[in-house]
Amino acid sequence: MKPLVFAAALSAAVYGSAVSADCFDRVLITLKSAPEIPSALESNFETMEQVGEQIQGVVSSAESLLSQCSGSSYNFRFSYVMHRIESIANDYNEQARLYNSLTPIAKDQLASAS
Repeated sequence: MKPLVFAAALSAAVYGSAVSADCFDRVLITLKSAPEIPSALESNFETMEQVGEQIQGVVSSAESLLSQCSGSSYNFRFSYVMHRIESIANDYNEQARLYNSLTPIAKDQLASAS
C-alpha cells in the first residue's frame, strides 16, 4: 500500500508543479506582449500616453494571472515574475518622468525660436 500512496503523492506533486509552471508561463507570455518602451528623447506625447495605457493593461493582466498561481516552486517563480512586472513598469515610468521633465524645456526652446 505504501508504494501506491507514494505514487499518488508524487503524481500530485508533479501535476501541481506542472499546473503552477503553466500558470507562471502564462504570466510571462502576457508580459512579452508589452510594447517596446520608446525613448523619451525621441517620442511625443501621444506615443508616450498610448504606450503607458498599453503597459498598464499588460501589468494589470499579468498581476491578475499571477494571483491564480501556486505550487511547490511558488516563492521563487513568484519573485521572478514580480521582478519582471516591476521592471517593465519601472522602465516605462523612467522614460515618462524623463519625457515630462524635458517637455517644459522643449516648449521654452520652441517659444524662443519663433
